[in-house]
Amino acid sequence: MCGGRVICSVLGACSYCVLGFGPSFVPVSNVLWIEATGNYACIHTASDSHLLRETLAHLEEKLAPHHFIRVRKSAIVNGACISEIRPMFDGVYDIVLAEGTVVTSSRRYAHKLRALLES
Repeated sequence: MCGGRVICSVLGACSYCVLGFGPSFVPVSNVLWIEATGNYACIHTASDSHLLRETLAHLEEKLAPHHFIRVRKSAIVNGACISEIRPMFDGVYDIVLAEGTVVTSSRRYAHKLRALLES
């Protein structure tokens, strides 16, 4: 889905992100991680990926209340989907998600992961 937009809202007890032009709804809880891909954000779920024309900064702002964490300039992860955080070197971490994907953090965002570990 290219050129779509994201609208995050709470519908009853469920939070949803609206992806694309059509009626495609992806529950926020199904989003594992998001990566920047050129002028798009690639929303990864366990079963699919969606391209969205949106900045990571805007998505980070919208998804922050849902425990999403910016781990590097080009990646945001769902904190609820983290199964393991492995310290590497120089403040870099490998973040293992529940389905096995490994996302590497940067030193710039390491403080957010340390805060998560301490909570």
